[in-house]
Amino acid sequence: MTYVNGGIQLMIDQIHDKASYSTNVKNMAFLLYNMVYRDIYDPKLFEKLEGFYKTVEIKHLETRHCYGAVWAYYKSNQGSRFGIDFWEALLEKNLETLHVQEIVSLLEAFRHNR
Repeated sequence: MTYVNGGIQLMIDQIHDKASYSTNVKNMAFLLYNMVYRDIYDPKLFEKLEGFYKTVEIKHLETRHCYGAVWAYYKSNQGSRFGIDFWEALLEKNLETLHVQEIVSLLEAFRHNR
């Protein structure tokens, strides 16, 4: 396990140990993207984060954050339909700076979804 993978896994383990799933949406998106990018399978984390989607404050969110979370949901097939809808709605609000490469990446990730 490399340091980066270990760092992400360490973050996930600390979140589970402290049961502190409430964080801002940027951190949620960062964690989801990096977790899936490094092939870390943890559907419990998706489930716990989704519990805070209705109450989380959404500000200072950029397209890349939304893209990362949608990509993670598509690629991993770990979250619920509610989670996908939440992140897709945020991505739709920020489409003006989405790049063609990111759209292609989303399509490729969706292909992995069951």
